[in-house]
Amino acid sequence: MIIATAHIITALQTIVMCNVDPMAQGVVTVGCIHGGAAPDVIPDVVELQGAPRAFEGSVMQLLRVRVRQIVAQVAAGLGVAAAVTFAEPSTPATVNDPALARLVRETAAALVGPQRVRSDYRIMATEDCAFFLQAISSG
Repeated sequence: MIIATAHIITALQTIVMCNVDPMAQGVVTVGCIHGGAAPDVIPDVVELQGAPRAFEGSVMQLLRVRVRQIVAQVAAGLGVAAAVTFAEPSTPATVNDPALARLVRETAAALVGPQRVRSDYRIMATEDCAFFLQAISSG
C-alpha cells in the first residue's frame, strides 16, 4: 500500500499542471499520510488527507473530479482499492468586496506607506470568512 500511495500522490501533483489554466490557479495538497506501525511490515491500509483549493468554483469542481479519477485509476492499475471523500461543504475562496478592499488598501497605505501595501497577488489559504462574505453578497 505504501508504494501505491506514493504513486497516487505523485499522480495527484499533475492535476493542476495538466488541467487548470495557469491564469485560473488551483492547487492539490496532500498534507497527511498515515499508514503502518512498524518499519518492516507492509500496512494493509494507508490514509491520505489533503485539500484541493481554487479561486473559481468551476476549477474546484474540476479538481475534485480529477482527484477522484486519478485515485481510482492509479489504484486500479496497481491492484489496490481506494476511496475518496471530500469534506462538505468545501471552503470556498475568500472574495473580498472591491469597495471595502479599496478602503482597507487606502487606509493601510496612509498608515504604513504605499510601498508596504501589496495587492498584486492572491494566496490559496482557506478561511471560514468566505462563507460570511458569500452570505452577505447573496443576501
